[in-house]
Amino acid sequence: MSTELDKLLIRDISRLYEDSDDHNVQIQVGHGSNVRVFKAHSVILRARSSYFRAALSSNWAKKDGDYMILHQPNISPIVFEIILKYLYTGKISMDDMNIRVNYTCLLAAADELAIIELIDHIQEHVIKNDAALLKRKLVEFLTTTARHEACSKLHKYCEGVICDDPIKFFSLEEFYYLDKSILINILKKELFNIKEIEVWDYLIKWGKAQHPKFPSDMSNWKPSDFSTLKETIQDCGYNPVKWCASGGYLSSNDSFIFSFDNNNHMTKPILSRVKTPDRAIFNVEDEYLGFGSDLEWFAGICEQNDYQQKIYNGIEFIMEDYEVFQVVKL
Repeated sequence: MSTELDKLLIRDISRLYEDSDDHNVQIQVGHGSNVRVFKAHSVILRARSSYFRAALSSNWAKKDGDYMILHQPNISPIVFEIILKYLYTGKISMDDMNIRVNYTCLLAAADELAIIELIDHIQEHVIKNDAALLKRKLVEFLTTTARHEACSKLHKYCEGVICDDPIKFFSLEEFYYLDKSILINILKKELFNIKEIEVWDYLIKWGKAQHPKFPSDMSNWKPSDFSTLKETIQDCGYNPVKWCASGGYLSSNDSFIFSFDNNNHMTKPILSRVKTPDRAIFNVEDEYLGFGSDLEWFAGICEQNDYQQKIYNGIEFIMEDYEVFQVVKL
């Protein structure tokens, strides 16, 4: 009996969505020429969303006569309509094409409006029923879920897809437009079961794509173009252990050093993995701090001893600048 009563209650509340003559909230949604005003009831919005509970408080909401006025410029009208109907009816048809083509926008909007149960529902549905679409739009899903902590389950699923076939991920046209911070985060997690040199090849291609005005033929590049590319991809250094000035060597099986080819075209990056793990890191306070006895950057010395190959033709070099990044495995 209670189930039938519940259905009747939901049916009656749903009628408020279809007939909003007695509404007391007007919500302007969208921006530019794509703007629509929605009518709603504050009692429904407050009950269904902690965001609206705060937004419709006397300290926040603006009033125009008898109506409270809200603005949601970051959400498109078509997405907000889907969410508003869900708030009134508790229903969302995941097979509807308007929903399938707007998964990521719905996730972002639901996060902005603090509708956590809807985020969880969409994540579960995509993983179980629409994984093929996610793989086709992998970069889009990866980008959205990386920016919204509530989408962590779907983000981890995206990372699993990348790990399963990193070459396919790198080959996506959208990969070259991936946000730098998201790319760096992926690189730090070491999701790619391929050779590091292959990763660097794709990283250089990504870096080139960030500067579409540069000549497509790198032989026509100016020195300043190469400098710009270096700055674009320089945040991807790696050291698996920390320096702590212990006065000796630190052991690591994962450390590597790298450089770009000496003709300054950066078409042939040189990567050298550690071959003497017990001497991977030279851990002192003075100018000899570096990787084994191969790369001592404060002293400006590059040789080949503890790593597999030499990464620089000369022995001495002048360091112009350096950066240190912390890599945290999650």
